[in-house]
Amino acid sequence: MPSSFSFPPGEPDLAAAAARVAAELAAIPESSVATPNRDVNAVIARAFGAVRATEPYMPRLERLSELDIERIRRLGDFVEALLFWNATATYAKRPPIELASRVSRGIAIRARVLHDLGAMVRHDRLPASLLDRIGGSTAHRMVGRDLVALSILVRERWSTLEGRTLITLASMDEAAALGLDIMQAIGDRTLSRAEVAHAVTQRNRAYALVTRTYTELRHAMLYLRRKEGDADAIVPSFFSGRRGRRVSDASSATGGHAARSETMRTVQMAERPIERGERRVASLSRDRQHEAVGESERGLRSEDP
Repeated sequence: MPSSFSFPPGEPDLAAAAARVAAELAAIPESSVATPNRDVNAVIARAFGAVRATEPYMPRLERLSELDIERIRRLGDFVEALLFWNATATYAKRPPIELASRVSRGIAIRARVLHDLGAMVRHDRLPASLLDRIGGSTAHRMVGRDLVALSILVRERWSTLEGRTLITLASMDEAAALGLDIMQAIGDRTLSRAEVAHAVTQRNRAYALVTRTYTELRHAMLYLRRKEGDADAIVPSFFSGRRGRRVSDASSATGGHAARSETMRTVQMAERPIERGERRVASLSRDRQHEAVGESERGLRSEDP
């Protein structure tokens, strides 16, 4: 995982990103556009983290012949466009009093996370430089950005932090969503009903574009990291309850089948010889299973009185 992280871009950059993907949004069929079935802010936070986490794997992703790598590279733009349109659609008429309470909550969360990470720094588990640019300001925008930055930092360093702190990945997903919430609320303005309706439609289109591209990236990473088994920590499912949780031996019997099925669906993106080889292995495995069952049945019959 990379050791550095960056803040999400400012509002002008979000508007520019929305303009850059306007053609892609317009190309999505109306029949494919639906109201998001997940919390949009949580999706944005998770997708931002995945964009960073998959950067080291781009050279290998490029070699997957059936993967639309140019679309994958634009996932960051798609996420920023979703953030822009979700902000416009959701916060156009939100009373400003709600912003103050969200910022107060964000400051408290930031302080707790910084306290726990500071302990890790004092025990030489983390470099102090990671926290240099976080905290100290009560400006609304900076509080929001700090929460997102802390969430990204924790995800990138989770292998070091897991089991050594009270911080959880689920709580950091919530912190990132709150940070995005605060940054979005800053740009509130009154819109006409027609403008709000247009923003909602664009938000839904951007959500569809992000989730489709993210799913394609996730399937590719499941294939690339099938031996290591850590794809869920790099590009977790939007529907998983907790990011990056490793499947234990006890739970692998129930969860392993689903993971293997999803991995096999991604094999089609690789070279055809590899795909045929995977199928031969699966076929041989099934033959051995049938032989084992036959031997067991014969053994049971031989023991009958």
